[in-house]
Amino acid sequence: MKWGIQLLSSIMSSRQGRLSSMETIYVKLLDEGTEVFRPVPSVEVETNVYKLGSLESTEGDEKWEFEPGSIVTVENRILGDESVPVAIKLVS
Repeated sequence: MKWGIQLLSSIMSSRQGRLSSMETIYVKLLDEGTEVFRPVPSVEVETNVYKLGSLESTEGDEKWEFEPGSIVTVENRILGDESVPVAIKLVS
């Protein structure tokens, strides 16, 4: 399935006073029967804190642990055989 990424408006980094670039953050999917994560385009707003973007389409009725647009704390976790940034806590 082709994934279209809905770009966020440019967001100024409050800490650095410059435009932030999109990064991929992994968000846990709920009610999947096994641990599954969705890669989500996101913008860093401060160290280890990101605003989650959104996807134009998702498979079926995915339920994300944190809604698109949420601001979350991120921690690197091992998924598969690599360390990736995972949303772990809602900030706002």
